[in-house]
Amino acid sequence: MKYILLNLLFITALSFSQKREFVFDYLLEYEITFHKQNFTEAKYYLTNSKDNSYVGILKEADSSFFELVLRHHGKAYSKVKLLKSEFYKSRFINISCKNVEIQTKKIKIKDNILESTKDTLIEGNNYYLHKIELKNKPKKEKRKKGLITKYYIISKTSVNHLPVFEGIYGYERWLKYENMPNGIYNQQLQIDLLNQPHATEILQSYHNIDKKIMILGDCPEPIKFNTRF
Repeated sequence: MKYILLNLLFITALSFSQKREFVFDYLLEYEITFHKQNFTEAKYYLTNSKDNSYVGILKEADSSFFELVLRHHGKAYSKVKLLKSEFYKSRFINISCKNVEIQTKKIKIKDNILESTKDTLIEGNNYYLHKIELKNKPKKEKRKKGLITKYYIISKTSVNHLPVFEGIYGYERWLKYENMPNGIYNQQLQIDLLNQPHATEILQSYHNIDKKIMILGDCPEPIKFNTRF
């Protein structure tokens, strides 16, 4: 991981000849709590409301730096450190190609994930409740470790924003079924398969932004990425 200044733009590493930049129009601020560790921290998402094939995730590395993870789902991954002061004042982020991992491994999305959308009422307000869980849960306890069910609570009055996914599996399922409502989720609840709370993300604020990220330098041509689901 290398220290980088945010003075140019950050772009994606898979479709080099087609798309060399990531454009972000929203910054989402969440508070995430890990219940077993009794630990809470700030977590930020850089998103594009009309293109959820990529996402930037910011966490505090220390008092001066953010850790930025860029995920172009199933295509490219990068983790770098950014000066907080440069992030706030700069429109463009520059990432060297040598700090980008091109992802060419085949991703198999099995049909054992059940997604369902329901309505729920919280303190008099209507929300969508979207659940992602394993349909066929393992019977042995030791195989349940690390597996979680996710609940997304989304306001029916949320701004028009495509669903935000941190990982490729949720994104690929959305591509296939598109049954998750649009909007910025107010909460994400994670419950492990032993029915214990794992983590909770609670929306603190969201802001319109105009930031771009570019990957610079000569990158090797990626192998064709095949997705099976």
